[in-house]
Order: sequence, then C-alpha cells, then structure tokens
Amino acid sequence: MEKVEHKGPCLPDVLHVADVAKFLGLHEKTVYTYVREGKIRAIRCGRSYRIRREWVYDFLDSESAFKG
Repeated sequence: MEKVEHKGPCLPDVLHVADVAKFLGLHEKTVYTYVREGKIRAIRCGRSYRIRREWVYDFLDSESAFKG
C-alpha cells in the first residue's frame, strides 16, 4: 500500500486531543475512544495525551483503506 501525500493545512509535530478532534471534524470524546481502541496512536503525558502528526496521517490512511 502506498502512502498518500497530505497537502492540507500544516499541523504541528505534536498535537493535543482537542487539536486532532478539530482537524478531523470529530468530537473530543470520539478521539479519546479511538485512542483507547488503538485506532489513533498516542502517548500519555500525565493526565492528557499527545499525538504525533504522522500518527494522525496514519489514521487517515488506514480509514481510507476501509472505504474502498
């Protein structure tokens, strides 16, 4: 499978759940659910999560693979 080049808005290297939710157009609770289910990779920092930009793009690539 080839990687898709994302030429959308430029994202910082590390994001908070709120940033990911806004970028993906999802509710924050949905992003937390995806993190718990392992759909979106994240690192726990204290009581919050940090998500690397490439992990968001990996999630988008994996979701587009299911859509056909």
